[in-house]
Amino acid sequence: MSREVFRHRNSDLPSIDIVLIAKHGVSALSNPDILALLNRLFDTMIEQYKKRIVSRENLASTC
Repeated sequence: MSREVFRHRNSDLPSIDIVLIAKHGVSALSNPDILALLNRLFDTMIEQYKKRIVSRENLASTC
């Protein structure tokens, strides 16, 4: 399932390696719940990446 999410969302991310480690109890979740968690994780990663890009651009423009 994580592979499918990555395939659909990878164009929004930079070229990085991502390692996912499931915590104990994740097997008790339903597929839709796991999918929602993975999408939220990718949303967070994309948001953080975009913030870093903006910060770097702002820093470069002040130099």
